[in-house]
Amino acid sequence: MKTTLRASYTNHYRRGLIRLLEVLEFRSNNTTHQPIIVALALIARYAAAGNLTYYPPGEAAPTHPGLGADWQPLVWRTDGNGRRRVVRMAYEVATFQALRERLRCKVRPSGAAGR
Repeated sequence: MKTTLRASYTNHYRRGLIRLLEVLEFRSNNTTHQPIIVALALIARYAAAGNLTYYPPGEAAPTHPGLGADWQPLVWRTDGNGRRRVVRMAYEVATFQALRERLRCKVRPSGAAGR
């Protein structure tokens, strides 16, 4: 399932989502959401980098809730030099899914409990 999602993303959806990052600014005062905000900044920073398989070795890719156990074998791989690296496309898919989940989160206004 995740491999199919990743294939669809790399072939079609990526261009549109990257363009959205160019025009939308995501912010949050909630520290729980900060790793996703930082991950989006990383994705935007390397948007025009071409077909990089991995982020550069010195680049820190923030861990966030969207990178659960199901995504770990797709996101982190060992390269030809034996270094653990972050696979760029898989990381982007997991990050955009985490963003989607956070945007769908409904917060009740104070005093609205039970409505």
